[in-house]
Amino acid sequence: MLTESPSAPLILLVEDDSGHAAAIQRSFQAAAEVYRLEIVDTLHGAREAIKRLQPALVLTDYRLPDGKGSDLASSADAACPVILMTARGSEQIAVQALKAGVQDYVVKSAGTFAHMPETVNHSLKEWALLLARMQAEMTLRSYSRRLIEMEEDLRKKLAAELHDEIARDLTVLGMNISIISSTLANDAPGNLPARIEDSARLIEGISRATRNIMAGLRPPLLDDYGLVSALSWHSEIFSARTGIEVSVRDDGLCPRLQPEVELALFRITQEALMNTAKHADAKSVVIILGCNLGTVRLIVVDDGKGFTPPSTSRPQVSGWGMTIMRERAELVGGHFAFDSLPGQGTSVTIEISLEDK
Repeated sequence: MLTESPSAPLILLVEDDSGHAAAIQRSFQAAAEVYRLEIVDTLHGAREAIKRLQPALVLTDYRLPDGKGSDLASSADAACPVILMTARGSEQIAVQALKAGVQDYVVKSAGTFAHMPETVNHSLKEWALLLARMQAEMTLRSYSRRLIEMEEDLRKKLAAELHDEIARDLTVLGMNISIISSTLANDAPGNLPARIEDSARLIEGISRATRNIMAGLRPPLLDDYGLVSALSWHSEIFSARTGIEVSVRDDGLCPRLQPEVELALFRITQEALMNTAKHADAKSVVIILGCNLGTVRLIVVDDGKGFTPPSTSRPQVSGWGMTIMRERAELVGGHFAFDSLPGQGTSVTIEISLEDK
C-alpha cells in the first residue's frame, strides 16, 4: 500500500504517460508491502528528484520527452537501483541499459503493471544484497591493506634487528678471528690454522646470507635509488639463483613514485618471478617499466610453458600468487591483469594512475 510515512521506501516513478502512471500507482496502492511513491514525467524532473529526495529505487520509462530513462542510472550514481520500462521488448535496448548500470528491464503490459510491486521488492532485496557484498569487499580490502602494512612493518623491523644485532656481531666475530689468525700465524699447533681459516670462511658465508636476507626483507636500493635500481638488483639475484635470464627495460620517463606504490610494484615483481621459477619452466623473463599519459605500467612476461587461465566462474583456481598480486595492485589504486596460453608464456600487467601518486 502507499503511505506518507518517511520510514517507508520511496519509489520514484518517471513516466510521461498518465495512464501508465495511474496503473502503476494502483498496483502499489494494492500491494502488501508499504511504499511511498513520487511521480515525475521528465528526465530533468527525475534528476532533480533524485538529488532532492534520494529515493530507494527509480522506476523509469525508456522514452521520455527530454531524453532516455536509462541515463538515470548515472544520475543515481550507484545510490539506488534503476528499473527500466519499455513499450516493446528490444534486446539491443536491454543490453545497452544493463551496460549503463540499470539493474532490471521490463516490458510494459497490464500484467507487468499489476506485478510491479513484486518486481520492485525483488530489486530492492537484490540491491541490499549487493550493498552488503560491496561492504564486505571493502572490509576485506581494508583488512588486506592492514595485513600488507603489518607485513612490511615486520619486514622492516626484522631487517633492522638483523643489521643491528646479528650482522654487527658477525662483523666483530670475523675481526676477532682475523686477529687470532694473525697472532697464531707462526705458533699455532697442528691443524689449528686450518680450523681458524675454515671458521673465517664460515663466518663470511653466514654474513653474506644475512645480508641477502636483510635485502630481501627490505631492499635498501628501493628506498635510496628507486624502483628501477631495485628491480635490476633483484633480477640479478634471481638469475644467479635460478639460471633464468631476466632483463629490465625502463623507458626513463617515470618519476619517483610514492613509496607505497614503488613497494607494491616491487613486491608484485617478486611474486611474478617466484611464480615463474616455480611453474613456468621458462628460460627468460622481461620486466618492462614505462610511463605514458599519466599512467605507470609494469609488465612481467616470461617465455615459459604458459597455461589456460581459469574461467571467472572458478576464481579459486587462479592461485594464491595471482590473488596476492591483484590485491597489492588494487590497494594502491592499480589495475591487475594477466594473460597466458599453453606454450606461449605468461604476462602480468599492472597499471596505476599517476594523478594522485
